Amino acid sequence: NLGCQYLLYGYVRKNTNSWVAELKLFNKDSNSVIYSFFASDDVNHYERLLSYISENIYEYYNEQLNIKDKEIEIEQIRQFELKLPVFIEYWTPLFSEWNDVLVGVTGLNVGLEFYPVMKTSVFKNRVYDYSFRPNLEYKLGLGRRTKYKATLNTFSFSLPIFLNIYNNKHSIFKLGTGVFYEFAILNMVQKYDKAIIEIQNQGGLEFIFGYEYKINNNWSFMTENMIAIPLLDDSFLQYKMNFGFSYSLYNGEPVNEK
Repeated sequence: NLGCQYLLYGYVRKNTNSWVAELKLFNKDSNSVIYSFFASDDVNHYERLLSYISENIYEYYNEQLNIKDKEIEIEQIRQFELKLPVFIEYWTPLFSEWNDVLVGVTGLNVGLEFYPVMKTSVFKNRVYDYSFRPNLEYKLGLGRRTKYKATLNTFSFSLPIFLNIYNNKHSIFKLGTGVFYEFAILNMVQKYDKAIIEIQNQGGLEFIFGYEYKINNNWSFMTENMIAIPLLDDSFLQYKMNFGFSYSLYNGEPVNEK
């Protein structure tokens, strides 16, 4: 009467100590029952009986229609996010010849970290995503009194790209690399000589290993270890350790895309 190709019909019967259910799938084209679904359970578990036979029906269509998963396939989308990280920095030259004459005192690092919209990715049960962060940095260094009286002021800009690996919803490991440009001014007084000012411009590469702990949706504690490798021969490698906090300026909520 309805013009349907398939009809699912049958019964659920209650006996003295049990429930019995049988459903049949009728195909109009072949004019026959092409599949039967059967289930039984004790008299106290009617809902369990229905769940079981429903599962059987679903498994049948799952195979017939080649459904990949029992759940609706949902893809998690990471929304755009913008963070403001601010670090207090300790730094030092790495080689002994520079350590003999120069002491890294402190520094300040301010950045803007961008998380683009992307599909959430998983590798070995770890969620990961990417971000990039333009940084402005100031560093202060002093000459060792036993060698030279000197003051080193360094201003730099860097643009690292990060791979962020989520250990859980609070704990994040960060691996980064990028380029930097540095402008340094050295005021130095050598023994028995006049004060001189040296100015140096240079670029290089930096490698970062960091850790972020999310305190809440807006605030995170962060620490980073960096190695800065300059491209000029007469410069020096630098080790930097940063401690600071990051504030989320814009935090789009994750959305689900079917």
